[in-house]
Amino acid sequence: MLVGSIFLSLVSSSLLMGCGNNEQDDADFKTNTYGQINTKIPTYPTYSSAHSFGTARSTRAPGSTTRLSTTITPTKPGKVYRDLPVDIAPVPSIRRCENHAAFHERFYVNGEGDIPNQIQVEVLSKNDINSIMVNEVGRWVDMAISPGGGGFVHGDIYRPLSEVISSHSGTDFMRFWHASHGPRFLAHIEAIGPGSDRAARCGAFRVDTARNANCFTFMVFVTNLPVPTGMKSRHVAKALDLDRFCQTNQAGLVAELERYRTNVRHAYIPVYGDKKERLRLSYTEGFAANWLAFCPNLVDAVSPEIRKMVFDHGVYRQRVLVSSRASNRPYRIQVQSRNSTLMEMLPMLLESGAPSRLLTSVDAVSFVDENGLGPGVITNWYEEMGRQIIGSEFGIFELSDNKKYAELKSKVLSEARARGNEDEMKNRLRAAGRFIGHIFANNRYFSTDLTSMFLARLTGKVIGFEALSLYETAAYLGYEMVYNDPDCGIDVPEFLDPAGVMTSWPSDQNARALMLDKLISNYVTKEATEEYAELSKGIFEIIPQSVFESGIKVNEIYQIIFGAPTIDVDDLFRNWDVSNFGSDLSQVVMLQNVLRQWSRDTVNGQTILRKFVEFVTGSSRVLAGGFGAYHGATGYRFTVIRRPSRDEWPRSHNCWNRLDLPQYSSQSVMETKLREAINNSDAFGIV
Repeated sequence: MLVGSIFLSLVSSSLLMGCGNNEQDDADFKTNTYGQINTKIPTYPTYSSAHSFGTARSTRAPGSTTRLSTTITPTKPGKVYRDLPVDIAPVPSIRRCENHAAFHERFYVNGEGDIPNQIQVEVLSKNDINSIMVNEVGRWVDMAISPGGGGFVHGDIYRPLSEVISSHSGTDFMRFWHASHGPRFLAHIEAIGPGSDRAARCGAFRVDTARNANCFTFMVFVTNLPVPTGMKSRHVAKALDLDRFCQTNQAGLVAELERYRTNVRHAYIPVYGDKKERLRLSYTEGFAANWLAFCPNLVDAVSPEIRKMVFDHGVYRQRVLVSSRASNRPYRIQVQSRNSTLMEMLPMLLESGAPSRLLTSVDAVSFVDENGLGPGVITNWYEEMGRQIIGSEFGIFELSDNKKYAELKSKVLSEARARGNEDEMKNRLRAAGRFIGHIFANNRYFSTDLTSMFLARLTGKVIGFEALSLYETAAYLGYEMVYNDPDCGIDVPEFLDPAGVMTSWPSDQNARALMLDKLISNYVTKEATEEYAELSKGIFEIIPQSVFESGIKVNEIYQIIFGAPTIDVDDLFRNWDVSNFGSDLSQVVMLQNVLRQWSRDTVNGQTILRKFVEFVTGSSRVLAGGFGAYHGATGYRFTVIRRPSRDEWPRSHNCWNRLDLPQYSSQSVMETKLREAINNSDAFGIV
């Protein structure tokens, strides 16, 4: 049961902020794995670099029924192991009850998600360490920090690193660490005093960075250490005592990321080259892919732009590693019938080469028997694909009762097994997942909100129950009552108490908060765990799970795939181009009044506004930066021009984000014609 020993032990160690003040004596606290000071954790012995911990194993906490979805490496007879200090759920970065639309987030800790309750790592003896052969990275380190070398070698670190990883992929992280002379590398960049290399320190100014033994090249090395099954990058850091390095050098590491930031959205993707060359390029251009996962304390220390860059570096690495001449060729798509867009694309999504090719872009789309070519049609194709994936005919998603979001249908696979078509439904889930992965890889938007809770699952996060307030107001208010009063009359959901043994909510408010956070983090997938597993497999075939867990925040990844959460008409009015109307703005004012009236409709307002935006731009999702971002992203502002005809349907040009507005005799006529146009736009195609 989720509320068993693991759950309560975490609660006892975690101080989740409530509406009141929780004052604690700082002397009782120690920095936890996330680099925050507010969380009690047990004291563990300090291990020097003479100890080695390389093979991961997990044990289940006594009495726990939490199921882990990972294969744990078994221990080996005759080996010595130690328990890795457990992750502790950090204190929320925001205070409860201050802002219902805000929510905190954190990575899964032990016993949650796919992380074992207890990780054990092998302890290598001095004899074991002395028997480890030095590798190419170790020789590079020796040359770089040798007396008289000045920390410089003729050759960057990327080549020896790619040599080692391509030829020694099965080496565990600790043996890799020692074979690469990691302890000596670390000592060099942390050295202080006469004779030390100041340029090697984190954040220091230097030239020809990749050819020097310094903080940057050290991070390139350690963030690419092998990660055993059942562990995350941050666990490798902890096992090597490098979490201390991450915390001590936080400001310098942030400076390194800021100084060497790169935009890889349009970086070169090779179609030839062996594995070593691809690895080298992925490390060179996508160097930051694992920095935040290895040093989670950096997640809140860096800017949103850096977190987005880290995510992009992870995507770029995947594109480089799987690219080929065939997979690098953009799609050119012809759709025979708009109503069957998705079913026509299923073979493309399910072909054996799809996981590599779907990382590339769609270059051209045409709908047979419809007018229109160009980027606006491509945008509308993505909109149509998303709409049909969510549609009832495809059978894997369903819209919420309030039409605000879509969630996976429960029992899809169990019912398919009973009918004898389980493979077909698995293929549909896998295809939908691959399409979502393709969207992430190509900076496109999905037509329907799948919720922050869905994205929390993808990113390996637990988010605050306040996230529900944006989707289900009544349900959220009920859980807020539980948070404030355990005796409010609301039963403990079965998800939190599968054995049915809890007769009431815990009396401790922090315990209730943690329960509610876990419930809401799984809100849209808890009834469809099997279906989510198949869908996420498809997503992770395109974008690996580690990229989603790279440190990007839920709200930031939300904007990558869904754009702005709501349509703000005032933002539209501030940024649209209506200069074509000259001094006579009467029609513009009329249009403003219509759009404002729609925005005040709390039930259907956002739905009709999204149809309006789709009519003009081809997509119902507004860019993450709002309407002001259209000019920079697409080359065209959201534009309204005067059309000489009177009281007719307006026309749109998706490629240019342009609305041609006729002259209307009244505001009511304008609203009627505008509604007719946006509700029937498929009938006359994209103009």
